[in-house]
Amino acid sequence: MSKITTADCKRFLVAEVARRPEIVTSIYGSQPPTDLVVSAMKESKWVRREKFKPTGDHYRVEDRYDLWYPAYGHRNGSAPADRLSTIRTFYLAPDVFEDTVGFMVLEDLQGNLILGEYIGD
Repeated sequence: MSKITTADCKRFLVAEVARRPEIVTSIYGSQPPTDLVVSAMKESKWVRREKFKPTGDHYRVEDRYDLWYPAYGHRNGSAPADRLSTIRTFYLAPDVFEDTVGFMVLEDLQGNLILGEYIGD
């Protein structure tokens, strides 16, 4: 297993948005900003804010981490903390969207990335 980098996570976020644009558009309901999806498709627009161990000493540490679900949709389950190796938080172009578009990226023990919950304001 190779080491997962911030760049890997940014590529993952872009790929997830390309596959399911509602990941970002659902945050705004029926009126998403016109440049939202275009920005979300650029790796350089994603900013990593935090990186921590899921069972470590951090204010975001939990027993389980929710998986992404639409802002007003049904939950898609969760991942137990002891099955994850690293949690990272990313925000889309904070200078443009402030902290509105933010997500956790979960890394499991095998090095797979999983889109975690929406954490934006």
